[in-house]
Amino acid sequence: MTATVKAYLEGYFLSGNANKTDRISAKDMVKEFQNLAKLDDVPEIKTVEGWIARFSSSLRKEYATQRIAENNNNISAVVILRRQEELEIKDCDVRKKKKFVII
Repeated sequence: MTATVKAYLEGYFLSGNANKTDRISAKDMVKEFQNLAKLDDVPEIKTVEGWIARFSSSLRKEYATQRIAENNNNISAVVILRRQEELEIKDCDVRKKKKFVII
């Protein structure tokens, strides 16, 4: 499959992701290719179906990786905030003790 064909497939696929009403099947994608101005490399329906499955899978993995990274960042931020709160509490306790020292 040529880079041009892959670019069209990505466009069809991503437009369907952006708007569910724009989703088209592999068969319809091939028809769109046939309607385009003289593409010399129109893939078979099975080829397009396989590409959709692989591309969709890679997008899901990419999104999952992004969510994991975001969760890790959020967890790190929570840990840092809790540590800061603990330090502030300890600092506050130290200040309170200093106020009540009798000389």
